[in-house]
Amino acid sequence: MSHDNRMPSAGCCCGACADECNSLSGCNSRGMLMISTQDGQELRCAIIRIFEVSGQSYIALLPVHTDEMLVFRYMKDESGAVHLDNIQSEEEFDIVSETFKNFY
Repeated sequence: MSHDNRMPSAGCCCGACADECNSLSGCNSRGMLMISTQDGQELRCAIIRIFEVSGQSYIALLPVHTDEMLVFRYMKDESGAVHLDNIQSEEEFDIVSETFKNFY
């Protein structure tokens, strides 16, 4: 798992939604999500799991054509737009990683 890549925006990648789509509706059933890196690279990712630890939601993603799992803080705003943020510390990352491992 990695926590050093910031993926600040997420949106629909199924191609069936309107351009303004910025939610998992429509994509969640397909299990895919398109994310943008800070350097502008677009990554198509499989949604592995959305889970909660101590009141904070997290999302585990697997970019297509890689074997490196990415885990981010996961939030939705009032409009339903998805926001991803880096895990803030090694301690937080260790707790989140251990929780994720317990699912499998």
